[in-house]
Amino acid sequence: MIQIQKQMEGLTVQETEINHMKSKTEPVLKTKLSLFKNISRITWTKVNEPHDPTIAGFMVVPETQEIKRFEFDPQIASGTYIADRLWEMMDPKTQC
Repeated sequence: MIQIQKQMEGLTVQETEINHMKSKTEPVLKTKLSLFKNISRITWTKVNEPHDPTIAGFMVVPETQEIKRFEFDPQIASGTYIADRLWEMMDPKTQC
């Protein structure tokens, strides 16, 4: 019984530490995500859906007001390939 109480106390301490770390890191992550969204102007329409692994969305190129849609299958295209294509699409001089 005493051993179970000690384990419960240990778990309570761990929970407190995790909540403290979460409260510090969550706002930073939200700020970074907001910054990335503002810079890239990407709107994600499909990401991490269990039945469909494709990544899809669109972006608006400010200089031309052109809407560029994209869809990638991460099982076929590497992360580097996808990132490179998205950067190219953001460039107003590139025809994608």
